[in-house]
Amino acid sequence: MSNEPMREEHRTSKVSTRPSRASIAALNVSAVPSHIVLFKKPSEDNEKALNDVMRTSMPPGTAELRSGARLLETEDGRDVRLYRPLGVAAATLTDEEIEGLLGAGVVRNVYRNGTRHLPRPVQIQLIGHDQSMQSTLRSAAVRSVDRDLIAYMRGQRDSIDNFLRYAGEQIEIAPHVRQGPMVQQTGERSWCLDMIGVTATTETGSGIVVAVLDTGMDLQHPDLARHFNAHPDNFETFVGQPVQDHNGHGTHCCGVVAGAVKPMRGPRYGVAPDVTLLAGKVLKNSGSGRDDQIIEGLMWAATKGAHIISLSLGSARSTGDLPDEAYDEIGENLLKQRNILLVAATGNESDRESGMIAPVGDPAASPHYLAVAAIDRERRIGWFSCAGPEVGIAAPGLDVYAAYKGGTYAKLDGTSMATPHVAGAAAIWAQRTGKRGEELRNLVKSKALLLPLSAEDGGAGLVRV
Repeated sequence: MSNEPMREEHRTSKVSTRPSRASIAALNVSAVPSHIVLFKKPSEDNEKALNDVMRTSMPPGTAELRSGARLLETEDGRDVRLYRPLGVAAATLTDEEIEGLLGAGVVRNVYRNGTRHLPRPVQIQLIGHDQSMQSTLRSAAVRSVDRDLIAYMRGQRDSIDNFLRYAGEQIEIAPHVRQGPMVQQTGERSWCLDMIGVTATTETGSGIVVAVLDTGMDLQHPDLARHFNAHPDNFETFVGQPVQDHNGHGTHCCGVVAGAVKPMRGPRYGVAPDVTLLAGKVLKNSGSGRDDQIIEGLMWAATKGAHIISLSLGSARSTGDLPDEAYDEIGENLLKQRNILLVAATGNESDRESGMIAPVGDPAASPHYLAVAAIDRERRIGWFSCAGPEVGIAAPGLDVYAAYKGGTYAKLDGTSMATPHVAGAAAIWAQRTGKRGEELRNLVKSKALLLPLSAEDGGAGLVRV
C-alpha cells in the first residue's frame, strides 16, 4: 500500500511459523500476511475468488473474528482474512496466487503489506513533570539553528508585536510564523474548546459512537476510565500488545475527543465527553503499525457501530503522487456504504519556517476522508502542517492540553491533535442533526469559520460546534 503495486514484480514470501489457534483467538491476529488484496467492490464474488485461487475453507468454529472479518484457511494452514465491507483481504500469497487473483476479474490490485506510523513528532510538554523531562522535537532544518538564538529572536519579536498591539497598531505577519498566545487560557476550558465554540453548545456527543484508532488508551486515566470500566468490549488491540497505551499519543487523542467535563486536573479539554468511545490499538507503543492491523481496526470500528473514526496516523506522500488506492477504496466503502465519517491528520512533514511545504499524507489525501490541518491560537497555520487541495478543514493543533499516559497530562503539537477536535465536533453535529456519513462531513465543513488562509492550508476553515 505504501509500496508499489504488485502487477509487474511479484514476491514469494515464506509462511511464518503460525501461533496456536488459541493464541489467534486471544489476540485476534495470526502470522503476518505478506499482501493486501484490493477488490473492485465488496461482493460475495470476492470470497469465491479466494476459494478458487487459494483453495480456502472456513476453519471450524472460527468463521468470523471479533473484528467482523471473515477468517478462511488454506490447505497448507495459512490464514486469509476477508474484510468484505471494506473491499479488501489480507493474506500471505505466492506468485502464482497473485497472478490467479489478478486474473479472477474481481481483483483491482495486490499490494505488499506496508507500515504506517504516527505523524512525525513535533512537540511534547509533559505537565507536572520535572522540566528536564520536557521534550521539544523540531525538524532537522530548525534543529540545525542555534536554539538560544531562536528563543532570543522570538522573544524580541513577540515583545515588539505585543507593544504595537497595545498601541493599537495593525500588524501584518506571514501566516506560517509561530507567535505568542492570543486566545487566553481560562480556568475552566482549554483555549482549543473556546476557539471552536464549545462554550456555546449544550450537546456533548451523547448517542454518537466515535472510534479512535491509535496507540491504545490509558484505561486507568481518571478522566477516561469511565468510558471503559462498564464497557470492556469498547477497546481492542490488533498489534499483539495490550491495549494499555505506553506511548501517550492515543490517550491524548482519546482525551481530546471525550475527556471529562470536570477533569481530575486542569481545564476541560474534551470536546464531546458523552460519546460512546471506542479505542482500537492499531499502532504499537513505538508508534507504527502494519496495514493489515489498521484495516483490522477499521473493520472492528465499523462492526461496533462507529459513526465517526479518528485517524491520527498515516504515511508521507511525494508531490504528484495519487492517494493510496487501497485506503481510498476502504474510505469510499465506509463512507458511502456504512455512512461512517473518517477524519484523518494531514501530516506534520512541512517546515514552513524554512520554506518547505509538504503534500497531505495518506490516508488523508483520499477525498473520502476529512483531512485536518493544524492551526495555533492566532488561527495561523501550524509551521509543520501539510497542505494541498485535499485539506478539508482546520482545528487547534499547537499547545494542546489533554490526557496522557500514566494518568498524567501533556501539551502536544501536531495535526494529530487537530484531528480529534474535528472528530469530537462532528459528534456534536451528529447528535444535534442526526446526519451521518457524507451529509455529516458536508455539514461540518459548511459550519466552519473562514480563516485568512488559503484553501490548501486551511480547507473550509476553522471547525466550529
